[in-house]
Amino acid sequence: MWAIINLPNKFKNTGELWLKRCKIQERTPSLKDTIEELRSYIQRTEENIKNSKALATQLKENIPSNQRCSNNFHNPQAKNSEEDCWKLHPEKRPKNSKKTVKALLAVNTSANLSSFILDSGATTLMVNHLKYFQDITMKTETIKLADGSVIEALGTRTIRLESKNIILTFKNFLYIPKLATNLISMAAFIKTNHSIHRLNKDQFIVLDHHKQEIVGGTLSSGNFVLDYNHPKAFASTSVPKNIVSLHQAAGHPSIEYFRKMFPNKQIPQFNCLTCNTCKKKKNPFLGKFPQAVQKLEFLHMDLCGPISPPLESGARFIFKIMDGFSHFSWIFFLMNKSETPNILKTTS
Repeated sequence: MWAIINLPNKFKNTGELWLKRCKIQERTPSLKDTIEELRSYIQRTEENIKNSKALATQLKENIPSNQRCSNNFHNPQAKNSEEDCWKLHPEKRPKNSKKTVKALLAVNTSANLSSFILDSGATTLMVNHLKYFQDITMKTETIKLADGSVIEALGTRTIRLESKNIILTFKNFLYIPKLATNLISMAAFIKTNHSIHRLNKDQFIVLDHHKQEIVGGTLSSGNFVLDYNHPKAFASTSVPKNIVSLHQAAGHPSIEYFRKMFPNKQIPQFNCLTCNTCKKKKNPFLGKFPQAVQKLEFLHMDLCGPISPPLESGARFIFKIMDGFSHFSWIFFLMNKSETPNILKTTS
């Protein structure tokens, strides 16, 4: 444990993910397993450098030389406007910051534009096409690439992808049209108690905290490429009526158990009005009574009983009212609890 905590900075992220995975699997990390994990990380990094192209490098190669700007000169054929040209206005170039979102992994030549890759270096989730969004909130955010250059994200929103078992919902996905492939932060799975298991040389699966498989994928040149169905099937956010009826007939189970009851059905995330109503609770009482500053500002009431044996008058309940400021008290003896409303009316 001491060796993992004191790893060099370049292995900090790998060490944290390794500790998290051991905690999920309920085992103590041994020195041998830790060394193997670091060796595997170094091997993946070397494969990525050898078989991949950095995002910024690919973007640069896609810009024809006759469309590039030079220092203090804006090329009229460039895609950006003269007003936004960094060569003319260097002050507009985004500055590198510790808070800048990072996309560490280089893009593998075998991955296409629609691939989704689990990236251990990405700090957030990123896609390159609007087709993955049901709707989008437009905002600008700076993304730092592996070579230190930056690009801009144009929006953020929730997307849904269908795996062979369930529908995956990801929040706060960034829309980056210039991204060469789609990236999913591996830490997003690890931090939510998911674990990644390798099945064989070329395949892996992601398990939830119940050890249920939620998505699988292939290992290609050191990259974890997810298997999923095209998201166009989820352009509509409505839930089929037969799913709602089935949920009601099953006794309103939670989404988790509902999917286990019917594993062959694709059950999306939906809200049940009856379930939401039944889960509502009253606000709790304050931890202490407020302090009164004048008479009759607060009244403390207490109804006790039934008393056994009853009083000589036959009263079986005691109703006490105390003023929160003067502590003056009224005590009433009642035959039945139903007499309480009449007492309140007469004393008011």
